[in-house]
Amino acid sequence: MLCRLFWMSSLLWSMLAFGHSFVEPNDKDQYDEIERFGAADEAVFMQTIAVIQTSYQTYTQEKNLKPLRIGSFWSDSTVNAYFTPQLQTNIVTVYGGLARRPELTADGLALVVCHEVGHAYGGRPDKASPVFRVSVEGQADYYGAGSCLERVLDQLPEPSPEPVPAAIRGFCNNSPLGAARCERMLLAAASVGRLLSFIKSEPVPDFETPDLTVVNATLQSYPTRIQCRLDTYLRSILGQTRPACWYRG
Repeated sequence: MLCRLFWMSSLLWSMLAFGHSFVEPNDKDQYDEIERFGAADEAVFMQTIAVIQTSYQTYTQEKNLKPLRIGSFWSDSTVNAYFTPQLQTNIVTVYGGLARRPELTADGLALVVCHEVGHAYGGRPDKASPVFRVSVEGQADYYGAGSCLERVLDQLPEPSPEPVPAAIRGFCNNSPLGAARCERMLLAAASVGRLLSFIKSEPVPDFETPDLTVVNATLQSYPTRIQCRLDTYLRSILGQTRPACWYRG
């Protein structure tokens, strides 16, 4: 108990100082019911996190990188996830309030966790500071979808059957990932889009209506529209360049 309290107090201080969240802090925890869950019950929640933790334990050892530690708090109603860099460890924190949202599939949960992992290992463009280098939000999305999710996909819990829209089938027809894997990853991204729509009170983004914004400089924080984030997932999964709605090369 004392160890858990120490973890929580240390984590809270670190998040206030250096934390990077999946989406802006929000009040959607008020709608949480711990007895209710969407595609991810507690067992799937814990298994998903364990898969990513194990995969990145291997990855960081092979690449001689700062290790990753994922903290999971099923009973916490927060609808978010956080990355917190520390001197010896990269910490990702994931809450049950996020996993219980009905908009999010189990694979979508993995993509959110992968976004946070992307802050640690996604590379440039990044936020340079005297102590830590943290990938910007758009790069965390780009790495999270095309690198992290692709890396762990085959070890994740088997998803519930879900109809595949014609647009996703079209995008995945000639994917080097294989049509089935590509479709599964895009379905995960679509569920994250639905979650962002709920949190941000914006229209649900659509793969067929890309954000045509062209930025003057690479964004350090979230793009203005959640459509841009869905576009980033799509381009990353398809092996395409980063979208101009947040990236300026």
